[in-house]
Parts: sequence; structure tokens; C-alpha cells
Amino acid sequence: MIKIRYSLPALLLALLVTNLVYSQPARTSIGIGAGINRPFKSGYGLGRDRVLQANIRLNNNLALMPLLGWETIAGGKNINDRSGFDAGFLNLAAKYFVSKNVFTYAGPSVYVGGSDGGVVGLGGSAGAGYNWNLDDYSSLEFSLRADALPTHLQAGTLIGLRVAYQFNFKPW
Repeated sequence: MIKIRYSLPALLLALLVTNLVYSQPARTSIGIGAGINRPFKSGYGLGRDRVLQANIRLNNNLALMPLLGWETIAGGKNINDRSGFDAGFLNLAAKYFVSKNVFTYAGPSVYVGGSDGGVVGLGGSAGAGYNWNLDDYSSLEFSLRADALPTHLQAGTLIGLRVAYQFNFKPW
């Protein structure tokens, strides 16, 4: 009984360390994606985004994730109705793989546009996700994210879900 009691946790720890150390989840890829989002600030409705995303492998667990996209936020339907807006953005995030399929990311963003037209502002993005491998060269990436929008967009922070198809340049 004592052997089982100590052997099982040791085995689970060994599997976890093996997965974290010897797997190589970070891969170089390019993809397209779309998502939905909801600003925390009242007066805005659901929004959506469309993105072109790349992953540039830096080491086994770390990748650079440049993302070019278009954010659309709908106006609300209450008495204090705010008009919606569209804005283009560029995000440069660091992506860290916690395991072969689970990752987190964070990085700064530059936004252009909004209800004021060509205004440029800084924001940021952070999130976590799951990478589902379809075959050796393609995968679907699901992520839950929070974006801090610049003040000129007036929607504050939003939370969203995104799915992206990735074409990986090297197989597993």
C-alpha cells in the first residue's frame, strides 16, 4: 500500500515534467481567425474581430505572436446609447506554452481608428488558450482573451473568445 501511495504521485510528477521539458509545442505558423467580444463598459453591445496571426518559435516553449486585426464594437441599445466603432490593431505578444497544447500570452497593442477616425493609441492584450492539432501541419487555436483598449476608443476593457486556423511550417 505504501508503494502505491508514493509511486502514483511520483509517476504523475514524472509525466508532467516530461511533458513540460521534452515536448516542443512552440512552432512557427501563420493563420487566420475570428472572434467575438464584449466590452465591460455599459452602452456597448457584442463585437467581433478578424485577425491574421503568426507564431514565430523562439525556443521549445516560447513564441512571438504578431497579430494584425480589425475590431468592430457594436453600439448599445439603452437610453445612454453610444455609437459603435471599428479599429485596426497590431498586437505583438509573447506566447508561452504551459504544456503541449495549453498556452498563455500577453503583449502591447497599437490601435488605429475608432469613432474619432485616424487616432492612434496604445493598449494591450492578455489571454490563455488551447491548441488543438488537426494533423501534422494544421491546428485550431481557441483562446479566451482580455484586451485593454486605448482611451480614445472609450470602450475600456473587453473580454473575448477567438478561434484561429494555423498552418504550421514544420510537422510534430
